[in-house]
Amino acid sequence: MVNKMSVIELQHIQKSYVDGNQMHDVIKDLSLTVEPQEFVAILGPSGSGKSTLLSIAGLLLSADSGEIIIGGQNLTNVKQSEWTKKRLELLGFIFQDHQLLPYMKIGDQLEVVAKLKGEEDAAKRKADVKGLLAELGIEDCYGLYPNQMSGGQKQRAAIVRAFIGKPQLILADEPTASLDPERGQEIAQLIQREVKSKNKSAIMVTHDRSVLKYVDTVYELKHGKLVQLPSKVV
Repeated sequence: MVNKMSVIELQHIQKSYVDGNQMHDVIKDLSLTVEPQEFVAILGPSGSGKSTLLSIAGLLLSADSGEIIIGGQNLTNVKQSEWTKKRLELLGFIFQDHQLLPYMKIGDQLEVVAKLKGEEDAAKRKADVKGLLAELGIEDCYGLYPNQMSGGQKQRAAIVRAFIGKPQLILADEPTASLDPERGQEIAQLIQREVKSKNKSAIMVTHDRSVLKYVDTVYELKHGKLVQLPSKVV
């Protein structure tokens, strides 16, 4: 039997902030392993450290201690410039706000992302972007500006941006928060499909329990530690 390499391992992560004269521990000796084709959700109240944890996993924020391994590469002590390179190579991000550029057509801005992620061939960039837009059912948005699109279409375009470059790990921060329940479930289904069909992994921070039926593993972040919830609870 061949052992599958984990997509991401967080080992004994610690993160604290100074609040006035006090040190506030946000993440306490936290460990997390996510396997290929695993879709993980992290619940927790506001201020529990969910976004901090996602930022550490996404190489956007340094932990005080602990190790971060993505795709078998230990990235704990590499330089910030190398982190930037690894974010482009290994990760795709989906945010609560779609963060699309208002002054560029969707196709153009997604092709810029494809170029940043290493695709030098302009024709290939265009074909890849159009293919992903079609997969997510918004191929007609290629030549539109964001203000010509619905909220659901904009969030789908943001998901296309995250999928460009074949990242190993998708990190989603409240991706359904600005959508109605039906659209929110569609977004969760799209992430699930990408994870399962293309051998990727995803970590989603969410308050939306209606999307938990699409994930494999659910954790709650409490007092700086992850507690796995039994499936019957969610």
